[in-house]
Amino acid sequence: MSTFPASKTRFGFTLIELLVVIAIIAVLIGLLLPAVQQAREAARRSQCKNNLKQLALAAHNYHDTSGFIPPGCIMAESPNAFYGAMQHGAFTYMLPHLEQANIYKEFDFGLGFDHADHQDVVNTKIPVFNCPSTPNAGQTALTGHYLGYANANVYNNNGHTAVATDYRGVRLVAATDGTTYGTGLMAYLIDLPSTFPTLYNDISRFRHCTDGLTNTVLFFEMSGQPDVYVNGQPTGQKINDLNPFNTIYQTWPSIVGQLIKTYQSDGVTSPGSRVMNTTNNEQPYSFHTGGVQVALGDGSARFVSESINSEVWFNICTRDDGEVVGDF
Repeated sequence: MSTFPASKTRFGFTLIELLVVIAIIAVLIGLLLPAVQQAREAARRSQCKNNLKQLALAAHNYHDTSGFIPPGCIMAESPNAFYGAMQHGAFTYMLPHLEQANIYKEFDFGLGFDHADHQDVVNTKIPVFNCPSTPNAGQTALTGHYLGYANANVYNNNGHTAVATDYRGVRLVAATDGTTYGTGLMAYLIDLPSTFPTLYNDISRFRHCTDGLTNTVLFFEMSGQPDVYVNGQPTGQKINDLNPFNTIYQTWPSIVGQLIKTYQSDGVTSPGSRVMNTTNNEQPYSFHTGGVQVALGDGSARFVSESINSEVWFNICTRDDGEVVGDF
């Protein structure tokens, strides 16, 4: 009787089949990964917008209880004002309206925010003060202050730190000519000698916004500090490397009222024609593609394209320049 060898049962893939499967998986990943990344960025962008809404609502609640918009900072009385120990900024005073009353109670308002006794509380990360799209959001940054009137150009870095914020309030905005300035919704409240301009000793109320709250920016993104970014790329520098004075603006407990500048395309030369996303050094800057998010005086938040006309941007950042804009 003839016998035949039993046929061999095949298991697994041949090399060619395996390569085909790998290629298919690679194609699927290539198709799906951008969609996943876009979905994640959309979620981060939505959270950023919600943060700005919360900040605007907190500012309104502060205004309701105090009678004025939270100042960019409240500094010590003369003769230590402005160049003395840095006092507390708007976000600190808004803490009770952001469900952060316990953190607010940790502050001794008889001491500057950068005092050694405040090191624990000012290094607390509070999510509403940071955009989730920012790389390394919530880094610690140096704090410090000027030494005094007699040494106005001498900066004192006391070695203390606080957590950086990605949001600012509009105090002043510069036009592209570099000489014209408009007043924003956020003032400084400082007891300064009468020789100082009123922009350093002011109380801002929502009724001062004669241009209309729906058309006026209250808060905006200036993300990524203390790292310096230019045209989407980190420069390897810190803000205090460029200008030590700006160190006092970069953390959430410090000065929040910001002077907004224009820049040329190099992100270094000011003034220029570009109003945002050129650099995060004294200019609106975000890690969202194509623009920045802002909170308006009426409590709403929206995305503003970086292609916005420079005059329109100037108008929506000023509270009373008399130029009421339409859609932007």
